[in-house]
Amino acid sequence: MFAKLLKHDSKAILKHWWLGAAACLILALVGGFSYRISLVDYTKYDVLVGVASAIHVLARLGLFLFPLFTSILIIIRYYKHFFTDEGYLTFTLPVRKNTLLNSKIVTAIIFTIVSNIVRYLSLFVIVLIGDPKLIYSEDLLFEVSPLGGIVSSIFFGYGTLADYVREAGSYAVVSGILIILIMLMAYIVEILFIYGCITLAASLVKKHKVLTAIGIYYGTTSILSVVMTILSIFGLFSVYDIGANLDFKIATLVLCAVLGCMIMVCGALYLLLTALLHKKLNLE
Repeated sequence: MFAKLLKHDSKAILKHWWLGAAACLILALVGGFSYRISLVDYTKYDVLVGVASAIHVLARLGLFLFPLFTSILIIIRYYKHFFTDEGYLTFTLPVRKNTLLNSKIVTAIIFTIVSNIVRYLSLFVIVLIGDPKLIYSEDLLFEVSPLGGIVSSIFFGYGTLADYVREAGSYAVVSGILIILIMLMAYIVEILFIYGCITLAASLVKKHKVLTAIGIYYGTTSILSVVMTILSIFGLFSVYDIGANLDFKIATLVLCAVLGCMIMVCGALYLLLTALLHKKLNLE
């Protein structure tokens, strides 16, 4: 039954998602050629260079908006399938509520990962067409990774990726695996957090649920940002210096600790989400 739910949820999102993915790749081609044009002698072709630069900026903006477009599709699917008239039919299915929730979570994870892969590929297309030398730059890695500061610090604190691998040896492989897992957990935590905000809003109010969910999301993230800022003042969470200031073994242990904390946060959010969802359904 889970496979059928997963297929149904995926088809519902894919119906609109592929349009965004196609637009993203087209923007990458346009952005790449416009970026190459913008590199010509400015004094001779000032109008052409100006137009090309503007097109390039718009293309990069489109790449930034694509993951947001995917998130909106995921959120709409979750909200409509659980908290609208469509939700009444959803919960009449002969399946556990947790299975319904798990299907939404797995679908969201898949589309979030694939969307970011499409975005990264599109960015590389822009760079490959526009200026291939930038593929090896630290700034590109920082931009494409949601944990760019950590990745950039670890891999490029020793010059280049090749230098790091040569000096770190097996720790380079372990660090790479840990960073991939941390990125995956970051996606899951974000999805669970958004779902939790929607579920909490649906439990608290009968009208303006979407606005309430947005308020809960931004209110909570603002508080967390303040807390993180205060902690960083005292030297905590200075993850950007992991690669530069710590030896390979300690840096790897720090990444393990970060991954462990994120797993615990993920578990706590999942338990909270299921509790909120069951409470909401029991009240109805």
